[in-house]
Amino acid sequence: MDCIPLEFCETVTRLLYYATCKEAQYLSGAFGIFAGSRCQRLFTIKDGILVDEKTNLVSDDPSSVKRKKVFYIEVNVVNCSIGELNTAILNRISGAYQRHAIYELSLLGSMTITERDLKMVSSWKDLRVLGIYHSILEGPLQSLFKEIVQKGELYKLCLCCPSYTVEGVEIIKKLFCQKQFKTLFLFDSLLLERILRFWTTHRREFSGKEIDIINEDLSALFAGKLELCLVEETQSFEKVSWIAF
Repeated sequence: MDCIPLEFCETVTRLLYYATCKEAQYLSGAFGIFAGSRCQRLFTIKDGILVDEKTNLVSDDPSSVKRKKVFYIEVNVVNCSIGELNTAILNRISGAYQRHAIYELSLLGSMTITERDLKMVSSWKDLRVLGIYHSILEGPLQSLFKEIVQKGELYKLCLCCPSYTVEGVEIIKKLFCQKQFKTLFLFDSLLLERILRFWTTHRREFSGKEIDIINEDLSALFAGKLELCLVEETQSFEKVSWIAF
């Protein structure tokens, strides 16, 4: 393992899913070391301040983001508008890791979405995972979500929004129908009801897709739903799992 060329390690690491890459870092030798160094970086942006969660570096200076190839970049935006952020910081995060990284964007707390935000996110390449943690999916936030979905690149979505508009649910359904999309993390019973009905009518198309239910009450609800399903319908849920806190 110690004799594997660096170029080979880099090529293989870029092709791995994040979970696999995370496991690969525990291998012995050069490949394990390489996978660990390329695994993940997590940034939190709040009030225009950038926090590198790996190094605990706090700064409003975009040059503080060191250039280094990393496999997976997670950016959390907390209680602020994307437009209020230092654009140079986002550009630095995007540019520092060149084009090899996969990006995850999490929107937490109250958000004020502007037209500038829509343009900025639509120009973001390699955004593959989106998390929305908000009281309701509507208005500008829904427009931002729609803009990201239309790019056809998301393969994972985490939703924690107690309320949804009719259009918001339709956007989620369209995302589920996209070939590259694989996993939906759900926290809310209302959306679960609608998605399960949608799933039963498209079960053949959704082969290989997963729903992860992040709530003990929802897990019980889902188990009750299965008892009322036909055998054929039950088999269509083989890719549904739940995680109870």
